[in-house]
Amino acid sequence: ESVNGLLRGPVSFWYLAPMRFLLLLALLPVAVAQPAAKTKTRKPHTHGTAKLDVALEADGKTGTVQLEAPAQSIVGFEYQAKSAFDKKKVDIGLATVRNRMHEMVMFAPGKQCRLTPKNVELHRDGTHSEVHGEFALSCAQPLGGSEVRFGFTKVFPGLEAVAVQLISDKQQSAETVKK
Repeated sequence: ESVNGLLRGPVSFWYLAPMRFLLLLALLPVAVAQPAAKTKTRKPHTHGTAKLDVALEADGKTGTVQLEAPAQSIVGFEYQAKSAFDKKKVDIGLATVRNRMHEMVMFAPGKQCRLTPKNVELHRDGTHSEVHGEFALSCAQPLGGSEVRFGFTKVFPGLEAVAVQLISDKQQSAETVKK
């Protein structure tokens, strides 16, 4: 596989390949700050893009994962759902985020991680709508020395890029996952 982008820091290593994004946590310290603060709606947002924050707690086994994406990329539209058909599309899109986040953010199988939805909802702001999801992360083993893979485009083909941010008390790393 060819490397499209590479970011090396003192405690993290990012590898970006087509349609896949790999984050190696090999050197990431397990002492981590508070979960990411709740993010506000970005104005204006760009269709086809999303934002993902991963914040780990000090134990290295628990944390918070937050997703923000334009409703267009998740449900297919941003206008106020009025018809039964449109309301069903919203319900299906939110259920997909809620139930398939483990296919979009995949931690190393040996770590036995689980993403539990805390809140997944549609936010409207004028003519724009966004899907916001917050998930509790819990793993049997600390994430240090493991990898995280991302499969957003397999679940939501309308997502072309996801800005991923990893937050710890030692470092904040970021990269954009592209289709």
